[in-house]
Amino acid sequence: MKEKAAKRFRLALISPFLCGNYLGSLVNNVRRLSLKLDFDLLTMQTRNFNEFSIPLALNNIDGIIVIIDAISHQLAQKIIDKNIPIISIGTDYSPLNIDFVQIDNKDGIFQAMDHLVEIGHRDIGFSGDISISDIRLRYEAYLQYLTEHNMERNSSRIFITNDTFFKGGIETAEGFLKRQNPCSAILFSTDLNAIGFQERIQSEGIKIPEDVAIVGFDNIFLNRLKHPQLTSIDQNLDNISNYAVQRILKKIKSKEPLKIKSKIVPCRLVIRGSTSEKKASEPQVYEKKEKYLRADFEEGMLANNYEAVKSIILGHSGAIESLTPLFGPFMHLGCYANWNNPEKPDQLEIDRVFGASKIIEKNILKKGAIYDQSEFPPVDLFNLFTDKNHLLTMLPISIDGIKWGVFVMAGSSEEIESYSSYSMFTNYMDLLSFNLEKETLINEVVVREKKTKCLSEELEIVSQNATDGIWIWDLDSNRMEWNVRAINMLGFINEEEIKSQKHIPFYTRIHPEDVVKVKEKIHSHLERGVPLRAEFRMKTRDNEYIWIDTSGEAVLDKNGTPLRIIGSVSDVSERHRHQEKIKYMAFYDALTGLPNRAMIGEQLQSHIYNKQSEKLAVMLLDLDRFKFINDSYGHDAGDRLLKYVSRKVSTLLREQDFFARFGGDEFVFICPIENISKSKMIGERVLEELREPYKDEMGFDFFITGSMGIAIYPKDGTNSDELIRNADISMYKAKQSGKNQLKLFEKNMNETIQGRVSMENLLRKAEKNKEFQLFIQPQYQIDSNKLIGGEVLMRWYSAEAGWIPPSEFIPMAEETGLIIPMGTWLINEACNLIKQWQNQYGTSITLSINISAEQILKRKLLPDLENALEISQLAPESLCVEITESTAISDFEHTKKILHTLKDMGVQISLDDFGTGYSSLSLLKELPLNELKIDKSFLPGSKTKKVDWIIIKSIITMGHALGFRIVIEGVETKEQSDYLKQMGCDIAQGFYFGKPQPTIDFEKLLKIG
Repeated sequence: MKEKAAKRFRLALISPFLCGNYLGSLVNNVRRLSLKLDFDLLTMQTRNFNEFSIPLALNNIDGIIVIIDAISHQLAQKIIDKNIPIISIGTDYSPLNIDFVQIDNKDGIFQAMDHLVEIGHRDIGFSGDISISDIRLRYEAYLQYLTEHNMERNSSRIFITNDTFFKGGIETAEGFLKRQNPCSAILFSTDLNAIGFQERIQSEGIKIPEDVAIVGFDNIFLNRLKHPQLTSIDQNLDNISNYAVQRILKKIKSKEPLKIKSKIVPCRLVIRGSTSEKKASEPQVYEKKEKYLRADFEEGMLANNYEAVKSIILGHSGAIESLTPLFGPFMHLGCYANWNNPEKPDQLEIDRVFGASKIIEKNILKKGAIYDQSEFPPVDLFNLFTDKNHLLTMLPISIDGIKWGVFVMAGSSEEIESYSSYSMFTNYMDLLSFNLEKETLINEVVVREKKTKCLSEELEIVSQNATDGIWIWDLDSNRMEWNVRAINMLGFINEEEIKSQKHIPFYTRIHPEDVVKVKEKIHSHLERGVPLRAEFRMKTRDNEYIWIDTSGEAVLDKNGTPLRIIGSVSDVSERHRHQEKIKYMAFYDALTGLPNRAMIGEQLQSHIYNKQSEKLAVMLLDLDRFKFINDSYGHDAGDRLLKYVSRKVSTLLREQDFFARFGGDEFVFICPIENISKSKMIGERVLEELREPYKDEMGFDFFITGSMGIAIYPKDGTNSDELIRNADISMYKAKQSGKNQLKLFEKNMNETIQGRVSMENLLRKAEKNKEFQLFIQPQYQIDSNKLIGGEVLMRWYSAEAGWIPPSEFIPMAEETGLIIPMGTWLINEACNLIKQWQNQYGTSITLSINISAEQILKRKLLPDLENALEISQLAPESLCVEITESTAISDFEHTKKILHTLKDMGVQISLDDFGTGYSSLSLLKELPLNELKIDKSFLPGSKTKKVDWIIIKSIITMGHALGFRIVIEGVETKEQSDYLKQMGCDIAQGFYFGKPQPTIDFEKLLKIG
């Protein structure tokens, strides 16, 4: 058949599976785009993660989209070498240069964790199959959140599953019940896991969210049909698939190679009743409108058809071509081809052709035709129609690392009526692929059974246990036979080695520690009929051990006497490695390699239990000025510093001492001691070593110190919680006393910490009850003595404690995160006030508001300002935001981006406390500033201090040259005001012009004019 005159692009979409909520939705999205953007589509199911390496179709396609590890790095490299444009969805194939797009897994997990923490949860668990790359990213984000928020990392709250569907959730529910409800909330890596958990838990009478809150990931339709409805993270799959298709088409059409790009698509947390009905972002009552009724019907029809077809396909014993009527418009023509020529392993020969009889008669595909695998499926299938978009679906069959055959069918996307009909098709394809493997395995067994005379018995068992490898144990002769795949697992590859190992004695290669366990399992199976299933270690060719999972069944004679055992083996070493990694991640800090917070309690309790008569010193070390280093030089520098401290301190401790990272920049020592003086000596040695300057690999010189608190067992506590808490209290006292020192715990220190806790409780009540007030300090134009605005300040009058100074409550608000809602309130109030005064007095004043680093880092500033300006209808030019230098550099690139956005809106930007930081001059070039605000510490009391005035004059001159207006704070005398006027300063504030005052008093100044 001739090529079409106007060649349509051919894209290949390669996925581990073609069905399911995530993969199926992506596949269907790309199919719909093939109609909209007019390209032909080849979908291929590999049923593999990271392993599929067969270069099928590479010569017949223009571009490739890969979903989540569907192919190996080796095949990806071949695609790159052939200059075929490729993009990956969900997996970064580093170090290969491949475009990829994926959701922001970390952002989604952090949104969910923030929500759970906000509604009161601290003991939050995780469930998922972390062998899948994107789920592993979610798990790592979960662990990172725990670390960053100083939350306990507890292995009892982690549920690792081997299934992303309902079964995985049921497994988690069983673990949850067995561990006696170890957490108050669980974050699931898929919705289906969450739903499986929900149904199993509710059957036990456990209530959601009252007893345990749950969050899923995918936001599938089924979530809204559960009770309560499932809170979930929406992945924005439409955007992902659209970007992937548009990007690959752009690369195909481009005459020059395009730069490799990556795109991260944000998630959205959809809050429903499974976490909190009060916080629900969608109605809890699900109204079944027309489109939802239709979706209900289609989902029900899909489920019913799936079960019906499943029974047909899996129970089918005839040739696969007799199943083709099931596929309707999806298969006008199809074929099955085999790799059956050992001398030409890259060639496929068509074994069967099937489809519509009229099309078969045209001999487009011929039985016996041979194709190179890179030319398969044949190009004639892409030319089947002249006026329709082609949809080719391909199922490679590769078992035991051996290539068997390829099933391919050609249809048209234009004939597919709905999403559900395509979903049914992909489900049928999945079932068909299993049937093809079953047929292939049965054929293999038939050949082998002709040699062993045991066809009828082994065929039945092997078809049930078809998995990685097969073994047969003849009990009469005590002779065992292993198939090639099982032998390959042990590292024997070449033909001679395989032949020599065909009859490996069963117990000789089992790890000595596992032999008794395996013998007991086999004995129980033969004597009592207990199902045979065991995991154990087997020695490889290189005398190393791998973990094996085996299952089997005895074949009995007519009298019930066992004749042989036939079984299967799987290499589960990777799962064991994952379990060890999980254990490591749960109990060791990823950055420093030290034991983490979870292990500290266990270690401390173990010390106490085993050495009840011995004193122990529990020492808590906190680095001084670490936040400043992190903010000033970036988190990478901070991480390097933490690793340096870990290495440094480890060399100072004795063998019997325990050293761990408690979280953030805090470390814990557990030291057996003879007397209290010994603990002070150890602590002082550590602090002395820290005082030595540290030269960072990037050339920075860091001068750090530490503050340490010490609690002694049993004097200061008899359990781990008491000892850690009292060490923390004494460390806090060391901080209060000037840092760079240690303090031993004393009982009266509790009063201090209790006062701090009391203050935090008062602050939380104040935020909830809106006890804060706005005060404004006037700002005057110096040359005209005209009121032009003011600085908005927050003040707090507590009904229980009276006036509380900002120096006490602002740091605590930043530490607790309450600064975020407090800042939102202040912005709203300030905008409403300015607009009110403008309407009432016709004034053009500007109010300045102080912004904390937390508002920027938590991405709250921009949406808060936009919302406040919209509600108040205030012109942005009437508002000025003040940021300090330390705030600006806390996340410099993000801050710069936000400030540029605000400047474009018309909001004015002021750099506060100018001159007190370390990066002032460099900031002036980078940030979109309107004004510099000179810190009051530069302002001398009289004209006699010439050096101070010279500095101020220099700042004013430089600022004006750069186009900034200059504001100075702390003006207290007429003499200072006059001198600043002579120097050309623009604006001043201070007690000379007016103290911070309630808004009602400031309004009186406006009336005066």
